[in-house]
Amino acid sequence: MQPEPVNILLVDDHPENLLALEALLEGLGQNLVRANSGPEALRCLLSQDFAVILLDVQMPGIDGFETAKLIRARPRSQLTPIIFLTAFSKTDTLVSKGYSLGAVDYLIKPLQPEILRSKVTVFVELFKKTAQVKQQAAELAVINQEIQTLNAELEHRVRERTLSLAQVAANLEQRNRELDQFAYVTSHDLKAPLRAIANLSEWIEEDLNDKLTEETRHQMNLLRGRVQRMTALIDGLLQYSRVGRLPSDVEWVSIETLLAEIIDSLAPPPQFTVEIAAGMPTFRTERLALQQVFANLLGNAFKHHRRADGRVKVSSQDQGDSYEFTVSDDGPGIEPQFHEKVFGIFQTLEARDKTENTGIGLSLVKKIVEGKGGSIILDSQPGQGATFRFTWPKFTPEDQTEST
Repeated sequence: MQPEPVNILLVDDHPENLLALEALLEGLGQNLVRANSGPEALRCLLSQDFAVILLDVQMPGIDGFETAKLIRARPRSQLTPIIFLTAFSKTDTLVSKGYSLGAVDYLIKPLQPEILRSKVTVFVELFKKTAQVKQQAAELAVINQEIQTLNAELEHRVRERTLSLAQVAANLEQRNRELDQFAYVTSHDLKAPLRAIANLSEWIEEDLNDKLTEETRHQMNLLRGRVQRMTALIDGLLQYSRVGRLPSDVEWVSIETLLAEIIDSLAPPPQFTVEIAAGMPTFRTERLALQQVFANLLGNAFKHHRRADGRVKVSSQDQGDSYEFTVSDDGPGIEPQFHEKVFGIFQTLEARDKTENTGIGLSLVKKIVEGKGGSIILDSQPGQGATFRFTWPKFTPEDQTEST
């Protein structure tokens, strides 16, 4: 794109001198503005900006020096470069006077075309660069203003969003408290009649001891078994509803010690073998949550094995930012089409009159593991046992500090 031409002011009281200047400078392709006196030059400066002024010193009325003084007195032209043109030889007095009035150079007539064009070209380019910088500064000012406006709007939105999130968090915390209270009360209210049913069945059995047949005693035992399973189901639902909502301390946990405690509490058959692989990690984590996961996986392995001499192995693998734990057994196994189903709540693959099972354990495990950012999968085939693999994130002391 061709750049816009700029203005050059030519001031001389002799028309022939103006024509000569135009002839020398027309090749520059700029706008050449003529003025034949100081007052006319000042009128031109009222409405136009100039890259440079070529000003004759010797003019009748207002000479070049006086004209330069008036030019400098006006803010618009205060910095416009002035080159004095004179037919007299330069003297120290003239040069000093010219520079004191803001002249940038002196040229002696007759003018040297190359020198004149060279000097004028320098100021033309300087004017263009200055105009470009001003334009960029103006554009930058507009951009800065837009940025400030956007920042102010963003800060306003952030404040509103922060207040909104704080309100949502407060409401959520209140709802969680209400849900905990509801779950606790509901659990208590549901368990109370179950305890009454269990007690009543025992009293009936005691009162009618001599009159009960073996079949009736068996039915009473089944009744109490159903009460126990219903109680376990209520406890499981209460645990499931609280996953991720109750605070859990982060502490140093030895997985080997944790597994030993869990196995001791579950009390598998004496012939059952539980192998804990060497090199189990010790790291900072939420002990209670991890304990629930291992307890459910090991409990399932013991409960559904069908043989008293079963075998379970627990191992681990460091994966950098997490550990992968594996719980494997040599039990009956699970068909592939049921691998996802077992993690659903209330899902069980065996009749509940054969194996006491609430159908909540594995769904609870999945919810806990995924709530901590991990994952769990099942690898199993019928008759080849089952292997559960889950990942568990590592916690460092810095994580605990940041979380508090």
